[in-house]
Amino acid sequence: MPGPDNSDSVLVQCGGSSQDCYERAARDCPDGYELLSSDTRTSTAMVPGMSHTTTSVVGGSLVNNTVTGPPGTVQNSQLELLIRCKNAGPAPDWNTSAPPDLALGYKLGGTPADGQATCERQGHSWTESASGGLCDGIAPSLSLDGRVGLAFCDGQVCRVDVMGHLASKIDVPWRHKLDRIREELSSHYGPPVRTQITTPDGCEDDHLLDCIVNGRAIRAYRWKWSSGPTIYLGLIAADGAPAIRIAYDVGHAQAEAAKDSL
Repeated sequence: MPGPDNSDSVLVQCGGSSQDCYERAARDCPDGYELLSSDTRTSTAMVPGMSHTTTSVVGGSLVNNTVTGPPGTVQNSQLELLIRCKNAGPAPDWNTSAPPDLALGYKLGGTPADGQATCERQGHSWTESASGGLCDGIAPSLSLDGRVGLAFCDGQVCRVDVMGHLASKIDVPWRHKLDRIREELSSHYGPPVRTQITTPDGCEDDHLLDCIVNGRAIRAYRWKWSSGPTIYLGLIAADGAPAIRIAYDVGHAQAEAAKDSL
């Protein structure tokens, strides 16, 4: 997200000790970081009364009695750090490299027949409608299971939308895969102009995937060009499960009407 001076910034949210929060900030920015702002938010929640059970003898029989106390409140404090990773610098408005003309082998601006040929050349099956096409597999170079959706605008490919999955149930392979794709994109187009990383308390380590699915954590990057094209990369929720999404959009106005077809 943009920081106070339009720099790329990272929001770190955590409860517990402040040391945990600063350690998490150091993990998100391995080359060091600058603290832009900090804030402590306190919330109050109702909690049910505590229950306890006693056993007594009544008429020669054992009788359990459960007693529940009155409800109460509990206060939760959360520290929020807005940081900027070192060497991030002010966030530019646009990428200055040449915009993409290929998206994982698919030609942006190509014909539906080009899309079908690419899908089948990669060993997958293709289905098509008037507004888009669907390939039931992803380029082998990504090592992801999933699918690729193409949108057509005026008979040309105007959007390539990749939705990929890993078999792992723990977060480390997902983080590594997302980082490798980001590094590969950055090597071609320069760094993303927008980065959003939000890790609330309880979403660290192997809890990250659950937090992505329930919408508490965010991992997203965006490249964009003044001429219209954009690339989105993110760890998202899809059908109740985590997914890595890569979306190339040529920026045609007609593409907005075609997105829902994917």
